Amino acid sequence: MAALDLLFDIAPEFAGNDPAQLARFIGYAADEINRAAFGAKADMATAYLAAHMLTVATRGAIGQGGVASMQKAGMLEEQYKVPNLRESEQAWATTVYGLEFIRIRRSVLIGFRVL
Repeated sequence: MAALDLLFDIAPEFAGNDPAQLARFIGYAADEINRAAFGAKADMATAYLAAHMLTVATRGAIGQGGVASMQKAGMLEEQYKVPNLRESEQAWATTVYGLEFIRIRRSVLIGFRVL
């Protein structure tokens, strides 16, 4: 399945966007994906990365969101589990699409390990 079709499946909110804009963002994401490394998951990774990029781009001057670890209002307090992220993954963790991209990336890329 092509990355654009996958994008509509995972992020239907972009279905109304300008097709030229979507094609550009798919292209931007595809430029970041090593197809040999991602193998069969390359199109899925491209779609999630494009959805992340589109989400961040639409935030504009509103500011960048992130993974909240705690919220407090008066006496009420909630804490959340924050994913174990590498420093290089922090920017992707600002959207649900970026978090899924991280999961896909980790499933196909093997890092160095010292035993």
